[in-house]
Amino acid sequence: MKEQMSNLFHQLKQSVSDVSDKLYDKVHTLQSSPGVRAFELYEWIKENPSTSVQKQTLLGMSYSFYTLHVDGVFFYMETKYDYLLYMTIYSPTRHYFTYHSYRDSLSTVTPLTFPITKQ
Repeated sequence: MKEQMSNLFHQLKQSVSDVSDKLYDKVHTLQSSPGVRAFELYEWIKENPSTSVQKQTLLGMSYSFYTLHVDGVFFYMETKYDYLLYMTIYSPTRHYFTYHSYRDSLSTVTPLTFPITKQ
């Protein structure tokens, strides 16, 4: 009985170690994979010839609303003058990313680790 418990404990310890190693490798791969910054996406969406822009002046301030559809992925962005207020990227089956300027957890220079096709 003692030997069985010892074997079970050893197998459990090995399984936890294997999972930990795989998780570490996955996090390392995600951190080192090529990505793009929110500010780079802002520039790309703004300059893309397929982007549609709606401009409005509200309370004397100029706001722009950008929409872009590329390869089944939708990009939506809101700016006040040239300041990025909001950006979201999604497809019909997946939400990729949302940026809110008023949240401190993410800045426009934080690298995002998902592939973006640039034209």
